[in-house]
Amino acid sequence: MQTILFKVQRWCERHDLSVNPTKTEMVLFTRKRKINNFGAPRFFGKELSLSHQVKYLGVILDSKLTWKPHLDHKCNKAIAVFWQCRRIVGKTWGITPHIANWLYTAVVRPMLVSAAVVWWPRVELGTTYTASNMSGYCWPHAYHPHCSYGNFARSATS
Repeated sequence: MQTILFKVQRWCERHDLSVNPTKTEMVLFTRKRKINNFGAPRFFGKELSLSHQVKYLGVILDSKLTWKPHLDHKCNKAIAVFWQCRRIVGKTWGITPHIANWLYTAVVRPMLVSAAVVWWPRVELGTTYTASNMSGYCWPHAYHPHCSYGNFARSATS
């Protein structure tokens, strides 16, 4: 790993690019419980620290690729937005059910299904704790057979 980091460092120097090594996160993807004899590599003269998870393009990757931190984050965020949208709906006042459904479809559901192509196969295995949450209160409409996002997630993972 140190060899590759040195090559990246030389390439950056040749192309007049600067990298902030304190903002660089390193995650070791492995199924092992203990990591023996791991020497932290150096990048631009600073030792990189080992992190257990990293956020990359909005997807939280943990060291064992369980997707639990990502799913928990997305689910909690979608629930918060759902309850914020729900405040504008009352039994006798507010927006119509059609508009409420549109809000769910346009705002909440896209939050849930972002990057579903990557993490959905793990949820179908049922090995992630959040799988029960996703199939319960958090995911019922997004994976509906007549839902365009549900069909997209199913066809992309098939």
